[in-house]
Amino acid sequence: MIKNIKDMTMPELASYVCSKLEEKNIEVVLSGGSCVEIYSRGDYTSYDIDLINRYNDTFFKIKSVMQSLGFIEEGKYFVYEGTSFYIEFPSGPLGLGDAPVEKIAELPTKYGTLKLSIHI
Repeated sequence: MIKNIKDMTMPELASYVCSKLEEKNIEVVLSGGSCVEIYSRGDYTSYDIDLINRYNDTFFKIKSVMQSLGFIEEGKYFVYEGTSFYIEFPSGPLGLGDAPVEKIAELPTKYGTLKLSIHI
């Protein structure tokens, strides 16, 4: 049984959304502050989940999936009532600040597999 979205941790929520988008052939990769939070094991905290659309699928496709999951579009973010996290789909290219992405890692959770950018 799936945990309620509002009770998910940031990595669980990000992996859930990443996997649901992938089911519709939309590949996204976590980048930005939430990615740093995972790599720093919580030394840095972010409530902004940045998912970069790797192959520039139309925003309409992403919006459709997010709405089907119960998210509401508010400005540039998607929010889910009862959670403090907000999801954004910034335009690429995939990177962390000015650092290019060398590899993409995968973090499996019980809600799906989260793809994370790796900077070397």
